[in-house]
Amino acid sequence: MNWNYDNYKQWLYDGRLLDDNVVSLDISNNKIIRLPSEIGSLINLTILSCGDSGIMKIPPEIGNLFYLKILYCNNNIISQFPKEISYLSNLTELYFRHNILTELPDEICDLTRLEILCCDNNKIHYISPKISQLKRLHTFHCNNNKLRHLPSQIGRLRGLTILNCGNNRLMELPEELCRLRELSKLYCNHTCIRRLPKKIGCLTNLVTLYCNNSELVELPVELSKLVNLRTFYCNNNYISHIPPAILSLPNLKTIDYSNNEFID
Repeated sequence: MNWNYDNYKQWLYDGRLLDDNVVSLDISNNKIIRLPSEIGSLINLTILSCGDSGIMKIPPEIGNLFYLKILYCNNNIISQFPKEISYLSNLTELYFRHNILTELPDEICDLTRLEILCCDNNKIHYISPKISQLKRLHTFHCNNNKLRHLPSQIGRLRGLTILNCGNNRLMELPEELCRLRELSKLYCNHTCIRRLPKKIGCLTNLVTLYCNNSELVELPVELSKLVNLRTFYCNNNYISHIPPAILSLPNLKTIDYSNNEFID
């Protein structure tokens, strides 16, 4: 059955959601434009999927879903979240890829139990410094946005293992990022970055590093401290030399430094 907004709202009114017993609701791939306020009556929901539906607005009543743990709202037309989203104190996974948000608001940073945050492919140009509150975050995708910088407070996300900030307008990575000792995958490709942080060698758990298609002019010799690095892409930059110690990393299996400006 394919619902539009009107008959979906009537479906809620008719009580066909088994009242408040529903714990998982998937209304993806519909044309409902916006979630009705009645969604807030499903107080036992733990999973809500409403992606690919042309949704433009999330109602304030979303804040009633105290037990919600996972929220999927990818591929919609959402430009902002209601402040009440900060009430979802049990949320562990939030996905709002491919929307039209312009900032990562403070209210998202109040969701201190978040472990996965995917906000890639929006129009985000600002991430609140309050992101440091997300102490449990291990996966953060903010790629394909309009970011010019990452807040230095990102260095306080000590449990972060995956960071994808590629396809942005970043000029540099903050030095504080090198405090993320658990980081295993870093994607900063397709940016305007000219130099990697000098302390990048502190990321000793890094396994995957993508910094290709950027504006790098050199690679710091400190990369040779990344003893667990297996995959390294630095192709399509302006690099003229790779320190030999990097090529001798013991676990390096794949390296691509094609299309640079190497000098014999």
